[in-house]
Amino acid sequence: MLSPFLLELVESGVVAADGWSAPPGPDDTNPLEDAEVTGEWPVPDDAPVGSARAVLRRTAAAVERAALDRAARTRGGTTSGAGARDAAPTGVAVDDDEAHPAESRGGGGGPAGLTAPVGVLMDAEGRDLVALARVLLAERAERSGREVELPAHVSASSLVRLAADRDEYALHLRRPVPVEPTVHARRGTRFHLWAERYFTTSSLLDVEDLPGADDDDLDPDADLETLQRTFLASEWATRTPVAVEVDVETPVGDTVLRSRIDAVFPERPEHAGGARDAVVVVDWKTGRAPTDVAARSVREVQLAVYRLAWSRWTGLPLEKVNAAFYYVASDETVRPRRLLGEEEIEALLAG
Repeated sequence: MLSPFLLELVESGVVAADGWSAPPGPDDTNPLEDAEVTGEWPVPDDAPVGSARAVLRRTAAAVERAALDRAARTRGGTTSGAGARDAAPTGVAVDDDEAHPAESRGGGGGPAGLTAPVGVLMDAEGRDLVALARVLLAERAERSGREVELPAHVSASSLVRLAADRDEYALHLRRPVPVEPTVHARRGTRFHLWAERYFTTSSLLDVEDLPGADDDDLDPDADLETLQRTFLASEWATRTPVAVEVDVETPVGDTVLRSRIDAVFPERPEHAGGARDAVVVVDWKTGRAPTDVAARSVREVQLAVYRLAWSRWTGLPLEKVNAAFYYVASDETVRPRRLLGEEEIEALLAG
């Protein structure tokens, strides 16, 4: 659907609508929804000569040689500007004033020990490669050296990403980039909506309000109807939940953790440890259980937060609250042997 603001611009003659594609019909699907776009990163070392990676490699080599040459002259060496020019890679030219860079260009060190002065190395199009290198080095130093303050509110799924890769999560906080919803994420969201409606018909939530968008491990061969059939044949479909799709917030240290719990069931005797009022917090996962031990451990952080949140919200002792994942694609219930406690979650937040 076109934005009404854009249509107003068209009607007023500010924007021309010539060449616009016809709007899709009500039954049309996105032709790119199931398309797979692949790429190789980082680009291999044998990339074409004209590729960006090849240019950066030649630039880095040229800057390093210029820095070594300048250091040699500082120690009383006799390397000439012509010699440095001969050492420069193809497509990189050395400025004629290189023999006396400090006087002609203004020296000065740079990040990561880069001492080559600006203007020493220019490419065939006149770009200053030393300045470019300094920008890249400064960006790298900023990315790896700056501390990032956690937001006051953190979701349980964000805490999982923090546990998986702290540096990557910090980079996301510093430079948040929207993630395009995928067909798998939308399918996971629709399953959560369907599961909620299966247990209750009183929901007024929209698809966008439900969890499941982070189910990036969804089995690509499992469509929504297959997931529904698997769920209906599982142990959970015949049980009566205590609660479904509950939003709970709980403070841990200086951070408030947000949880959206899929379902809570009365615990069965074989898992209750003798407690009559024990419960199990269950999180639906539309994918398959990870086989990697480290990946499982990271994902279980989510259940630890849910368990703590439910215990505090209801007043039920923590030892009476169990937690489990139900992986629909593989029809597998996973119960962690041990989950993090409050102090361990706080330590994870503090880093």
